[in-house]
Amino acid sequence: KEGLTQKGSLKWKLKESKEYYLDEGIIKELPDFKKYMDDNVIEICFEKSVGDKIEKYISDAQRCGLIIVKGTDIEKTKKKALEVRNRINRDIVRE
Repeated sequence: KEGLTQKGSLKWKLKESKEYYLDEGIIKELPDFKKYMDDNVIEICFEKSVGDKIEKYISDAQRCGLIIVKGTDIEKTKKKALEVRNRINRDIVRE
């Protein structure tokens, strides 16, 4: 299953696929998502709050949010989206 879908001519939206799952746990602290923004990161929408549980992804019911990145090369765009996901996953403090 493709991890990105084309949106417009040069934008791709990160969809949930195994490599984009977040580690499970109860959220104790969330990072400032603005620090991940740059010219290629269009939007980060995180739908969980402190105290919420990040569950194993089975369906959209466990979705935590989305990352929208832009670029002219799909492989570089995928790499950027995964890099942002990894930084977010690392920076979330869990119980």
